[in-house]
Amino acid sequence: MVELMITLAIMAILTTLAVPSFRQTIASTRLSAATNELLAALNQAKSEAIRSGTRVTVCASTDGATCLTAVGTNWANGWILYRDKTRAIANPVVDSGDEIFQTGQNLNDQIRIRVLGVNPPFISFAPDGTAKLMQGAFFNGTVRVCSQSTALSNNNRARLVSIQPSGRIEITTTATVTPTC
Repeated sequence: MVELMITLAIMAILTTLAVPSFRQTIASTRLSAATNELLAALNQAKSEAIRSGTRVTVCASTDGATCLTAVGTNWANGWILYRDKTRAIANPVVDSGDEIFQTGQNLNDQIRIRVLGVNPPFISFAPDGTAKLMQGAFFNGTVRVCSQSTALSNNNRARLVSIQPSGRIEITTTATVTPTC
């Protein structure tokens, strides 16, 4: 009986030590998965624009059919990737002739994805693979994928997805992001 009690005490201590590490691993994995899902959508949009010779746009969307246009929109609520044959003047619009390739699903409640700065909540790729705004100007911006999980430190909480005008996409980490993202 004494051996059983000692074994249970040791298991309780080990469980207490392992749970915070496990929570951190889960939060970090969710952040990486969200970042990779967005990166895959952007790379697919760029590849499809080059392959098809038409503009392809990725925009924030909550219903999988229309684009949101407000600056600061949370992409973690979903996005759509579509062939934009009838490119709008200012904001992306999915018209009847446009083909939707992919819809991003609502991610974990603790994930926030936002285009930083004054850039609108869409990224569009021209047939030559360059990142463009709807008016034709080059897009040069950053999307921050951030976790509000308390299990992550402020130095491990966010990833930056940078989109260069040339269409190059790269991921970097950023430090000292607060839990509110």
